[in-house]
Amino acid sequence: MMRKSLLVLGVLLLLAGGAAWWFFSSLDHLVKGALEHYGPQVLGVSVAVGSVEISTKNGRGVVRDVLIGNPSGYSGTHALTVGEVTLALDASTLGSDVVVIREISVSAPSIQYELVGGTANLEVIQKNIERHLAEAGGGKNRGAGSADTGPGKARRYIIHAANIRNAQVRVSNPLLKGGSLDFTLPDLTLRRIGGDPSGGPGVTGGEAAGIITQALLVRIAAKALTSGQILERGVDGALDMLKEILKPRH
Repeated sequence: MMRKSLLVLGVLLLLAGGAAWWFFSSLDHLVKGALEHYGPQVLGVSVAVGSVEISTKNGRGVVRDVLIGNPSGYSGTHALTVGEVTLALDASTLGSDVVVIREISVSAPSIQYELVGGTANLEVIQKNIERHLAEAGGGKNRGAGSADTGPGKARRYIIHAANIRNAQVRVSNPLLKGGSLDFTLPDLTLRRIGGDPSGGPGVTGGEAAGIITQALLVRIAAKALTSGQILERGVDGALDMLKEILKPRH
């Protein structure tokens, strides 16, 4: 009887070990699938990811070839393309309700900032995020199947630092003579998203995306308005850009 019990225990341990190995060895595919499945629900546009590599030993990872589509009514194929996103996670929090991201860096993204009728494509994406959060109860009391949950409670995040470096921006507006402005955005670093490094309540993935998108909107609009090219492209285009900057945001 004892031998049978030990045999059963050994089988259970092997099965548990195999399940854990499958989860961690499949983590890259799970994250890639989650980004492509839930990303469109949050952003309201298509999301494609080339590959994901995450080490559960040191918490370091890289996401390559990210393509974020444009909302309907805008001419560009993509609003944003990124060759590589690197991140450093606190590996001990991967199984927790609040995952700690020590640093996430987006290198040389290509951003298409398109104005149609005084409304920018990135602003539409921002509103899609806000709508998603409102429908999901602001990230609280969310059920299974929502974009920041698996079965059960919403997964939340604390991001110590989010960096966007060497972003290449093209601003297009029918009112601008020549059609577009091109410039490099000053590097942007956002800190303590979701709480203090020592701890905090965290934010949902949708809330984090909204914070970062809002910061980008302000920086891009301000940089475009001060660009030396804008006065050469028409006063109407400059006024349209000014209205976008001064538009109330919440």
